[in-house]
Amino acid sequence: MKRIYLSILILLFTASLKAQTNDIFNAVRTNNSDAVKLYIKAGKNIDSVNQSGHTLLILAVYNNSLEAAKLLIAAKANLNLQDQAGNSALMGACFKGYLPLAALLLTSGALPNQTNSNGASALFFAATFGHPDLVQLLQDNKGDKTIRDRFGKMAVDYARGQGNEVIVSLLE
Repeated sequence: MKRIYLSILILLFTASLKAQTNDIFNAVRTNNSDAVKLYIKAGKNIDSVNQSGHTLLILAVYNNSLEAAKLLIAAKANLNLQDQAGNSALMGACFKGYLPLAALLLTSGALPNQTNSNGASALFFAATFGHPDLVQLLQDNKGDKTIRDRFGKMAVDYARGQGNEVIVSLLE
């Protein structure tokens, strides 16, 4: 009988831990700074990864959760961790066009020239998705416009493909 109770307790504890982990991922998605503060204060792993390989910081950035991102960065989250495709939080900010988050990441030490599994850097995302303000920010922070992806293309090539002459002029 003791073994059954012990097994039930272990199952409940495991389920509780899994629920708490899922809760923090939801908290960063919804910019729930109170939940993020409690998570950090409890000494939990701020570089936790979900089943898709997204860190808390990547999810906060991708969902434009500025306050959650600030809290995670202040708690020393690793700015340059990558998801399963090799994308970083900075790449997510540049894909989505979130200038304040990209600026926060860069001033906090994110690597502007880190590349994903295709060899694309944050500059590729900013150029491809038409964010000239981010292209300029990345260049101001030593973003390398000469990086070539696995297809041999540079960020300017993707801007040309989109017909974005403003970004092409920034990158030439």
